[in-house]
Amino acid sequence: MTFYLNLSWIEYGLLSLFVLTYLLYFFLLKRKARQLNTSLRYQLLKPTLRFTYVGLLCIVLLGPMVGLEKKKVKVVGKDIMLAVDVSTSMNAVDIQPTRLEKIKFELKHLIEAFKESRIGLIVFSSEAALQCPLTYDHAIIKDIFLQSLSTDLMAGGGTDFEQALSLVLEKYQNDQLEAENRGKVLILLSDGEHFGNAYAKVTRELADLNIKVYTVGVGTVAGSAIPTRRGVKRDREGEEIITQLVDEDLREIAAQTGGKYFLLNNTTNEVPQLIAQIQNMRGQVQDTRVLDTNANKYRYFLWIVLFLVVLDILIMARVIKL
Repeated sequence: MTFYLNLSWIEYGLLSLFVLTYLLYFFLLKRKARQLNTSLRYQLLKPTLRFTYVGLLCIVLLGPMVGLEKKKVKVVGKDIMLAVDVSTSMNAVDIQPTRLEKIKFELKHLIEAFKESRIGLIVFSSEAALQCPLTYDHAIIKDIFLQSLSTDLMAGGGTDFEQALSLVLEKYQNDQLEAENRGKVLILLSDGEHFGNAYAKVTRELADLNIKVYTVGVGTVAGSAIPTRRGVKRDREGEEIITQLVDEDLREIAAQTGGKYFLLNNTTNEVPQLIAQIQNMRGQVQDTRVLDTNANKYRYFLWIVLFLVVLDILIMARVIKL
């Protein structure tokens, strides 16, 4: 037999004090009986009953487990798709070491916060591509796919939100999404410099399917130059290009889908608030598993305790009557 709970040293101390007190009581009772030359048989009955059911009650509270039983466990989680902007502006150093490296660091903490959820990864710039489908294997996302994120993954240099949103919508639809499902989430991380197609139609479709889009603006309003192998990126006139955080589109996408906008830079990190926001969402039953669990048999001991308590009360009533 094993127990669900373990006793602390304080509880061991209290139990020891209880046992010592009762032993002292028995000793004094025995000595008094010798002085009066009487039998201890009836005098010891009630203390023995109480000592027994208090001990059994301690066993009940500890949760005695004997043998195994089958138990269905429902795994409740969410489907979280991450969409990361890998356009060249994400190499900007207004966030140290770069915007993209900051995203990779924070996403590791986010993934660790949703152990019961499926997580997938999409990268986008002027186009979008699925890096990792929705999976429970969070280690492969953190250790392989996140580590490999770079601005060299996509050929285009600009940013098109419509491409990323459409790909997410397609993947969720192929995953047999139900309209009433509230467990589907998209987290879109970008500096907000949108140069692509209009996205109003796809955001309406996401909203119709209860897919909330939480956007994260990465960067600063002051911005910075974009490092390249030959220095910094310049326009056709040779002027240094300064990339800045532009959050208007990010805020609009979040608002249109019932999500929320968050900020990430060196002075403000709202990723913990993002995690809390998603955790407060109602999840969905992702899986039902049948597990072999230890069978808690506390009920049998509890019935014995109740029987002994009733017996103790009856004996007390009988003694008072005599």
